[in-house]
Amino acid sequence: ENRSLFHVNFDKEQALHLLHKLLTYGVYVEAYVKDQIFGMYPPSRCITPERLGVCASERNGEDKKTLHGIMDNHLPNTKNQISGTGDTRLPGATYAHYALAEGDDAAKVNMSECEIEQSNFFFRPNIRPFILATRTMVCDLLAHMESLDEGPEKIQIFYGDEPMRQRILQDLRDEYQGLSHDGTGRERFYDVLLSSEGNLEFVLPHTTKGTAVEALAKHWGLSPDEVMTLGDSENDLSMLRFAGAGVAMGNSKPNIKEAARYETTDNNHQGVAKAIYSAIAYNNELNKKKSK
Repeated sequence: ENRSLFHVNFDKEQALHLLHKLLTYGVYVEAYVKDQIFGMYPPSRCITPERLGVCASERNGEDKKTLHGIMDNHLPNTKNQISGTGDTRLPGATYAHYALAEGDDAAKVNMSECEIEQSNFFFRPNIRPFILATRTMVCDLLAHMESLDEGPEKIQIFYGDEPMRQRILQDLRDEYQGLSHDGTGRERFYDVLLSSEGNLEFVLPHTTKGTAVEALAKHWGLSPDEVMTLGDSENDLSMLRFAGAGVAMGNSKPNIKEAARYETTDNNHQGVAKAIYSAIAYNNELNKKKSK
């Protein structure tokens, strides 16, 4: 229909206040503004060798776990388990989009040596090409946001290493998370959501994927029982709980699986496709019964 059904954004002054705080940590920061994402690496310097070394060591450990098949060995819970037929190539499956992951070097053609180092540090290899292809980098994010008419819908950071994540969470999450006011009486104006790709999302309270899915369902006249959602991270919890058919990915953490009604296979084994084909098959059977 080419029109916006649901749009809520940060108060501009509050967003600038939060951006100013985040920029002091020396992390990659970005802001979502309508159909664009503006990002900025830490200014005037590259990542220190010490931080880069710690991060590389941690990620090498993660890669070893993945190679040992941790994602392949998720255990089914007591809920309905969505399973495949044994054929890993599902009907209509296409793998062309994975070619983007091979375009890492091409995406760096116009990047300085410092930018390349920072992109390697902040963005994990599996999402790095996508990030580089979809962000508009600016030299001064704070000044750029000041020049816009309104605040962003979301602010996000990629923190680079675990010590920095813990520091930011302790400083910025604990003072607001789950409360209408912090310990000094200041009104909470953001939530911090954890994701699985080395990032933290700063969003307006109660403005979530769940509220967006609910708005779309109402527009189409659908009840929650007619909606299926799929997710694997904390920022997916609201929409998994809203939908009658909330599906957790097999590589989700236990609390995500607990919030969902169903569980599919992990992201390395076409979990999303299997869930969709399963839903289609279920609907077809349901329609056959109704037509008799």
